[in-house]
Amino acid sequence: MLAKGVLQQKFEKEVKGNVELQASLKRRKQVSHKWRLELEQEVISLQEQMHAEKDLRVVLEVQDEK
Repeated sequence: MLAKGVLQQKFEKEVKGNVELQASLKRRKQVSHKWRLELEQEVISLQEQMHAEKDLRVVLEVQDEK
C-alpha cells in the first residue's frame, strides 16, 4: 500500500507539471503569434517604403536626363 501512495504522489506531481508545461506552451505560442503578426506588418511597411523609394528614384533619373 505504501508503494501505491508513493506512485500516486508521483503521478499527481507529473500531472501538475504537465498542466504547467501546457500553460507555458500556450503562452509562448500566443507570444510567437503576436510577434509573427508584428513582423508581417513591418515587412509590409518596408515593402511600401521600398516601392516609394523606387518611384522617387525613377522620377529623379528622369529629371536628371533632362
